[in-house]
Amino acid sequence: MLFAEGLLGQSKEESERQERQIRNIIADGKKRICAEIAEPDNPHHLPESPQIGDSWHFAGCDDKYGLKDFPGRIPGQIVENLLHFYTEPFDLIVDPMGGSGTTKDVANAMYRRCVVSDINPVKDGIEKNNISAEDFLPSQKRCDFIFLDPPYFKKKNDEYAKKDDHADGSISSFEKDGYLKFFDDLAKKSIKALQPSGYLALVMSNFVDEDSANNSIWIWDYVDRFNHAGFTTIREIHCDLTTQSLHPAHVTQFKEEKRMAKITRSIVVFQKGLD
Repeated sequence: MLFAEGLLGQSKEESERQERQIRNIIADGKKRICAEIAEPDNPHHLPESPQIGDSWHFAGCDDKYGLKDFPGRIPGQIVENLLHFYTEPFDLIVDPMGGSGTTKDVANAMYRRCVVSDINPVKDGIEKNNISAEDFLPSQKRCDFIFLDPPYFKKKNDEYAKKDDHADGSISSFEKDGYLKFFDDLAKKSIKALQPSGYLALVMSNFVDEDSANNSIWIWDYVDRFNHAGFTTIREIHCDLTTQSLHPAHVTQFKEEKRMAKITRSIVVFQKGLD
């Protein structure tokens, strides 16, 4: 209730009537602003690099979003397109591993509310939160969209370890069982935090162990965990690893060794509450 019963001598019925009026005013204002944002000449109507298929390509990270040189920084264009397809202005966006601040910057630019946290925040406006031990939203809140771009298994371990600010508690250093257990727990916390029919996007790449196939982790290993928690998979998008470039010497090495380079990642979109 926006008004307490009996406030300034008002009856409960009068307080409820005023509350409905205020909510209607807020809703009408939101509709007008959304209509203005949707105008074709509004710079926030579409992402700057709109994608129309399920294979996304970006030339690099847009410097408007996130901290430069942050380990594992994701192109803000990925977040732009996901918010375009799966959210509306003023929706609540949550990123519990938002170290670079990219999601926060994109959400602000696109008129979305956001709650961004990280185990070791290094940018203003990012809350400190260890999602291994805590939920990432208060129990009474529900969000509309969750964006997950976790440290990849082993991939960024050395890079994170070089920066003390990011090394502490990084899941990239976990062993395989502990790493997958983290995602079991994360899926349960995520579905608890989402509104009915809310969306979740997971950015992930396969980990292929060339020496021991049993130690590999595949996209479907993550999908199984989110499906088991109650999510329905609704889309897989392939996206180049924009920071992954192969030196000509590496190309020659891969050819000689008959190996395939990993130059792409998956963006898997889930929805809550579908049978």
